[in-house]
Amino acid sequence: MRTHPIVAVTLGDPSGIGPELIAKLFAHPERSTHCNCVLVGDPWVWEQAQSLTGMTPNIVPVSSFIDAQDAEPGQICFLPVNSIERHKVKTSEANSESGRAVLDILSLCLDAAKNHEIDAICFAPLNKQAMIMLVCPMKMSCTSLLII
Repeated sequence: MRTHPIVAVTLGDPSGIGPELIAKLFAHPERSTHCNCVLVGDPWVWEQAQSLTGMTPNIVPVSSFIDAQDAEPGQICFLPVNSIERHKVKTSEANSESGRAVLDILSLCLDAAKNHEIDAICFAPLNKQAMIMLVCPMKMSCTSLLII
C-alpha cells in the first residue's frame, strides 16, 4: 500500500549534465523524505554520473514503478532501462540518439503516470535540439513532442 507519493526522476539527456546533477541531488542529506523517488535510466549512465561526481547515494533497484510503493519513506529506487548504447553517446553534443533515449524514458514515465503507478515526473535537463533532431526526420511537429 502506498504511503508516500512516488516521483519518477529521469537522468535527462545522457550526453549532458543531467545525470551528474541527479547524482549530486540524491547524495544531498537534505533531500526530501516526503516522497519515494524512482530514478529511471540506463545503468551505465547512472554509474558514469556517480563516478564523475564521486557521489554514490544509497539506491535500491526495482523492476517496476509498483515495487517502489513498498519502499521505506524517502527511499530512492532505481528502475533500470536500456535506452541508449554507450558508444552512441557524444558527450556535450546534441544528437538524435540521445534525443530518442530521452523521449523513450519520458514516454515510459508518462505511461506510468497515466496508469496511476507514479504521482509525478521530474526530469533533469533535456536537450531540445537533440529531440528535434530525432522528430524532424520523422516529420513530427514540436507539438507531437508534448503528446509523446
